[in-house]
Amino acid sequence: MATGKTVDPVANLLAACVTGYSAVSASTASTKAAETLQAVLNSSRVDVEPQMLPAVQRLEEHRGLVDPAFSAARHLFRWNPTPRSDDGGKLLALAAVSEMFDTSHTVGLMVVSADAEYPLHQHQPHECYLVISGVGRWRFGDNPRHCRIRPGSTLYNRPYDCHGVIADSQPIVAMYVLWD
Repeated sequence: MATGKTVDPVANLLAACVTGYSAVSASTASTKAAETLQAVLNSSRVDVEPQMLPAVQRLEEHRGLVDPAFSAARHLFRWNPTPRSDDGGKLLALAAVSEMFDTSHTVGLMVVSADAEYPLHQHQPHECYLVISGVGRWRFGDNPRHCRIRPGSTLYNRPYDCHGVIADSQPIVAMYVLWD
């Protein structure tokens, strides 16, 4: 996933994710995610105050397993606890990447610590995830069973599909793109 096109770690990470979404599949959802992410990348940057959370800091324990492009950029995002858990960011963290750009698109990053679970949930927008690092089991597409995921996996959720993820012994880092 790593790329070296610019000296901007955020742009490098987003460009690598555009390539990841484009390379994985010719599905409509992956194409939409790649196009949306590219539009965000082409937008003007907005200054945000970075914020770290324990879930993101703990990725240092798995340094060799976490994608280098993500590792180079992770300290630049404003990480927040997920509203779907009361762990305060100890095991789960979200970063709204789109808040760093002058855009109306919604894209972000999710961290699920090793052996942690992001709760099952559903929402209105379409959503496509790209797994950047880690392995685990993901329930998506309103399928009642979990499937195995690894770096490069893409997962699409239609509006109101129930979905969630369980990390194995490696933390999971994923990019998400939402659209109506």
